[in-house]
Amino acid sequence: MGLQQLLHDIYPSCVRLRVRMLWVIASQRGATKDVTVIHLIDFVSKVLKNHSQARGCYKLILTNKVSVHAEDSIYSVFRPIPFQHDEDFSPNPLDMFFIDPKVKMEEGVRRWVVDISKWDPHPSDFSLALSLLPSHEHPSVTRFVKMEDKKRALVSRMLQYVLVHDVMHIPFPDIVINRTLEGKPYLDYDNKNCHRFPNFNFNVSHHGDYVAIASEPVCLVGLDIVSYDVPQRETITEFIKFFSSYFSSLEWAKIVNAGTSNDVLIEFYRYWSLKEAYVKAIGSGLTEGLNKVEFSHSRWTNISAKVDGKVMTDWRFWLFELGDRHCVSIARVHPKSAAKSYKTTLKKVDFTEEEYTLGLHLPNVDIVKLDVEQLISILQKAFDY
Repeated sequence: MGLQQLLHDIYPSCVRLRVRMLWVIASQRGATKDVTVIHLIDFVSKVLKNHSQARGCYKLILTNKVSVHAEDSIYSVFRPIPFQHDEDFSPNPLDMFFIDPKVKMEEGVRRWVVDISKWDPHPSDFSLALSLLPSHEHPSVTRFVKMEDKKRALVSRMLQYVLVHDVMHIPFPDIVINRTLEGKPYLDYDNKNCHRFPNFNFNVSHHGDYVAIASEPVCLVGLDIVSYDVPQRETITEFIKFFSSYFSSLEWAKIVNAGTSNDVLIEFYRYWSLKEAYVKAIGSGLTEGLNKVEFSHSRWTNISAKVDGKVMTDWRFWLFELGDRHCVSIARVHPKSAAKSYKTTLKKVDFTEEEYTLGLHLPNVDIVKLDVEQLISILQKAFDY
């Protein structure tokens, strides 16, 4: 492959990622021989003027920084490919790597949901599905008494392993999922497996008929599903009043003035879902911080948030209806906002403004509906069942 063709392939990605600089390494027998930092446009210009035959290779790392290190790369570099080069540009380079143009940041953004109401497994089928998970995960499923709760716990964990494998390309036996002190699940992985995305994280939620999972490559992701359950032992007014301390005066006014009692209940659940998505994104616990965040919206679009009265311009939120009586909220939050115990699990907390802007404005992809049989099939193939 010529360098001109290579640049033709990766330059659109450079523009999309706002890459300004290239860290160019010439190496010989595994040792760094020459390092040059060059502006992307200068590099492209040099390439376009070059028509000489390749005698060697370069190692390229895309970055937004002028002073760079290997860990600053937006993507890891791999896959040796020779290309044409200017003899004066770097002497005797031997090894060249480049970003895989197939690896795009948006590939780390996933939204999956499973309707468990359609899955009524025989005990033997349930046991088979459970056996596909690591043995240490089994008690977190079997501890429940009701089958519906067992199903939610099982499908939640199946989604986690399948998504991690699908996004991070980690073999199932090598996937390690742990939990913080607050119970937030996270992928425990070393640097050799973080080459695809700088800050991969995910979040799960289940309520009513649905179990869902969402992931992000840069920002923290929070996810919450709520079922619009009607209280059975009290009126709707009595039910929501118990939670009034978690809402601002503005939010509470929107809730109680929503219309009919059913409208009030749905409005309450929507605000609650957004608050839960925020708390779950930062990993602070189930109720801590719910009263600190205030949401405003325009017909549940253009959702914005304030924390302690400050508008959080570097966060994004979405809310979608799911079926007839459910909604799902998704939060995209800056890693610097993570709770202490969760922050220690992240690979990267400090991002440049350009890096974070890239992650913040990635497309919020459509929710993909899966069924339990699909998850079982994927896991069975992985372990050659």
